[in-house]
Amino acid sequence: GMTLFRIEDISLQEACVRVFNDWLVEYCQTHPERLIGIGLVSLYDIDNAVRELERCRNAGLRGAMIWQNPPEELPFSSSHYDPFWSAAQELDMPVSLHILTGHGYMKRPQTREGTEHYRSSVNTKLGEIMDSLFDLIFYKALDRFPNLRLVLVENEIGWLPFALQQWGYYLSRNRDREPGPAPDKMPIEYLADQLFATFFNDAVGTRYLSSWGADACMWSNDYPHANSTWPRSREVIAEHLGHLPSDVRTNVLSANVARLYDLQLPGQSLNK
Repeated sequence: GMTLFRIEDISLQEACVRVFNDWLVEYCQTHPERLIGIGLVSLYDIDNAVRELERCRNAGLRGAMIWQNPPEELPFSSSHYDPFWSAAQELDMPVSLHILTGHGYMKRPQTREGTEHYRSSVNTKLGEIMDSLFDLIFYKALDRFPNLRLVLVENEIGWLPFALQQWGYYLSRNRDREPGPAPDKMPIEYLADQLFATFFNDAVGTRYLSSWGADACMWSNDYPHANSTWPRSREVIAEHLGHLPSDVRTNVLSANVARLYDLQLPGQSLNK
């Protein structure tokens, strides 16, 4: 599904997304207590996007994945997305921004060859999610829609507390001098309330996780992706999360995602 977000023919992208979501609904219906689907939504035509989001919700899907890197003419700083944010908030559908989706460097093959592959795999990918998150925070989408929840998917987490802290530092330093929009809260205050993040192999990000991301971060094994931790997942968990307090490990491994998507854990009654 990730490649569908690079399609520039709007009608074709919307048609492909509908077919994907139809398949996903049917797939999840085999074991609805175990398979929790996140639908795809094309955002070129925002009215159609709202209709597809509603269709996904009515069919039992529990969230939506959109492009992480919008086209230049539709930045996340734009009010274009407001009807979709409003619908996602009203329908209680967390919105996922997944790595490598949209109009980023994956559309430029020369960035994935030779030595430049390493630059794009780290530097460029990190810049793309940071820019998108900056727009969503500083151009106040999270303030306009206080029950909107965003999930940063597969971007790892080591960069996240640093970026949020640095944005907050410069915001505090320049709030009275700089014109233009600014968020109502310090950027890091959106964590665990409206902002969540997944990771699967991040020894740096997990080192001090209990001090900043215990209620916002969610571990994933990313199976069956070749870059996943499988078949060493338990070893990776022990290595990267073993030093954390048991309640933080529980949050990161199960409780946070259960709260986010209102899932029932065995022997547990959860209220969001």
